[in-house]
Amino acid sequence: MSTFVRASYVPLFERLCGDDGPSSQARVLEGPDLRASLRRDLLRLLSSRNGLTIAGFLEVEGSVWHYGLPDLLGLSVQSDKDLQVMAGVVGHAIALFEPRLSAVTVSARRDPRRPERACVTVSAQALLGRTLQRVDFDMALDDPGLQTDAVA
Repeated sequence: MSTFVRASYVPLFERLCGDDGPSSQARVLEGPDLRASLRRDLLRLLSSRNGLTIAGFLEVEGSVWHYGLPDLLGLSVQSDKDLQVMAGVVGHAIALFEPRLSAVTVSARRDPRRPERACVTVSAQALLGRTLQRVDFDMALDDPGLQTDAVA
């Protein structure tokens, strides 16, 4: 008789790269490991650039050629409209390239500690076994090169 394991599969990229962690050799992730895996993949996605314009990226249905974010340097973190565009771009990237997340909402705001930086909050659901688990991530998009890092 089979037993139900409350876990999620380890993504192929992590199995191939052998990322450190207790589940790096396993085929499934449990709660905290799933969250860490999602965070790593989101940081990879948001740190990559695809060479498309914002308008072009928002129209694509996605392929490996479109992985990452378009150039966002023309947007200002001081503009509420541009912050909404950033949130839309990040949400579209997640919808295309992070299939483990559903019901994704993204909001962008100015970082009060660093006025040149935008922060995004990603709220979503991830399937853990047969249960949907809410996950939230706060990340910063730095203006120079728009690198991502974790926000405390």
